Amino acid sequence: MKRFLLRTGLVLLLFGIAYTAYTAWRAYNAVTLNVRNMDVREVVRKIERQTGQSITVHSNVQGKVTLNVRRMPLEDVLEIVGDQTSSRWSSLYPLYSSGKSLTRLEKSLRGELDPAQNGWTNLFSRSFGRDGSRGGPGGFGGGPFGGGPFGDPLGGTNHLVSLHIEAKDVQFASLALNRFAQAHVVPEDGASGLVTLRLDHAKIPEAVSQLAKRAHLSWKKVYTLTGFGGFDRGRPEFTSRRSGREERGLDDGERRRSDPDRMTSEERDERRKQREALDEELKQTLPPADLAKLDEQQQQREQIRQELSTMTPEQRSERFSQMFGAGGGGGSVARDQRALNRIVNTTPEQRVERYRRIEERRQQWQQQGGGSGRGFGR
Repeated sequence: MKRFLLRTGLVLLLFGIAYTAYTAWRAYNAVTLNVRNMDVREVVRKIERQTGQSITVHSNVQGKVTLNVRRMPLEDVLEIVGDQTSSRWSSLYPLYSSGKSLTRLEKSLRGELDPAQNGWTNLFSRSFGRDGSRGGPGGFGGGPFGGGPFGDPLGGTNHLVSLHIEAKDVQFASLALNRFAQAHVVPEDGASGLVTLRLDHAKIPEAVSQLAKRAHLSWKKVYTLTGFGGFDRGRPEFTSRRSGREERGLDDGERRRSDPDRMTSEERDERRKQREALDEELKQTLPPADLAKLDEQQQQREQIRQELSTMTPEQRSERFSQMFGAGGGGGSVARDQRALNRIVNTTPEQRVERYRRIEERRQQWQQQGGGSGRGFGR
């Protein structure tokens, strides 16, 4: 009997150790996968099973994927998948009140529903970063406050944020996190109430969790793969329905205010003042030390802008190369690693198809008056 109990205890101990290791591995979001010319959705399902993460794929994402990776971070794998399917990955933190609301969001992200008609207008809102994607300049710039409008940088989950929010509504608190935490927090329509939030070097999931708790909402992290053009542009009928609503439901003044190209100079000036006032209010949520760093960064950027305005095109090109190419070697190393991943994890046929798609997009862009078509060499 004692021997049986000892064996049973040993088995349970080993099981506990194995389960702890397994959950830690999933939490790390490491992917080990070897597939060749497999449909993107089947690849995503395999990645979901390994990492335990939720990944939605928009209906405008199609193609085959070839991968041979071992314990590669999830974000790096999604970068490769996006590269092979002419799509881009992003991540967001929805704040929602019910499972039904979350289901509507997931269907919207897949292109099956119109978010604006199903409780997730903030996916389209410029304030919340329409088509928010990983990387790219935006917000208040680089360093601890930049990295994209709401781009989720590599390793963004480990980014630390300090914010002091006193009796502000959920929408404002979400904007503050989006702006300074390099996160994409999206509250559902109707989320309201005042929250007080004090974050001191908190990781992004912890910060979102605290905000959700104080707003009496649920939250989760969702990864997405979206074809170039965004959540709604992949479904033309959504755009046409919104256009019809605008024509029927708005007078001319309201339509002008919703469309910058149709605004008067006075309306544009008023919109600019509103943005500046909101930016100033958001900045006040930063601790004094971070606010001083932000002001210093803004002064540095203004100096760079003034320098660039006096340079020739050749001088500006050289300056950009210095800023983004050799700057500490980090950007160059990351680009080299992405290029290597692209070669290792694609077949020759996929590389040919990828360049064909790039050239096709470049030609379309030029036909639409987009100039030289630079920027499609992703």
